Amino acid sequence: MPTGKTRALFVACSIIVLSCAGCSTAAPNDVAMPTASQSEGEVASPQETVAPDSCETSTAESIELLNAAMDRMDRASSAAEAEEASAPMNDLFSQTGENMGQHCGPARAGAAVSELIVWASSSASSRPPLSSSFAEGFLGSVCGLDVELGIEFTPPAQVACAG
Repeated sequence: MPTGKTRALFVACSIIVLSCAGCSTAAPNDVAMPTASQSEGEVASPQETVAPDSCETSTAESIELLNAAMDRMDRASSAAEAEEASAPMNDLFSQTGENMGQHCGPARAGAAVSELIVWASSSASSRPPLSSSFAEGFLGSVCGLDVELGIEFTPPAQVACAG
C-alpha cells in the first residue's frame, strides 16, 4: 500500500501538470450594455459587474475541502477508519489540480500553487502524523517544480519550501 507521501507525490504532480496546462482560457469580462431606458453614463463599470476571481475562489475552496478531509483523517479512531478517511485525498488533490487548470491557467499557476504550498507547510507542522504526512509529501514533491516547470512561487511559498 502506498504511503501518504507517495500518494501526495502523485497528486502534486497532477496538480502542477493540470494547473500549468492551461485547460481553459480566461473568460472575457462581463460588461453591462445600456438598455433602452439607460444612458451610457448609468451603465455599471466592468469592475462592478465582474464575478469574484474564479482562480482565488477555486483555490480557497480546494483548501477548505482538503482541510475537511484531513480533519476527518485526524478524527479516525482505528487504522481502518484512517485508511478509509485518507482514500479521498488523491481525488481531492486531483480535483484541485483540475480546478486550478480550469480557473487559473498558466499565468496564475505560480500564485495558486504557492497558496497550496503555504497551506501544506502549515498543515505539515500543525497536524497529527497521518494528515501531516500527506502535507509533507505534497511539499516534498512540489517545491522543486517551480524551476522545473518555469513557474514562480511567491516569497511565502519559497520560505515554506526552504524550511
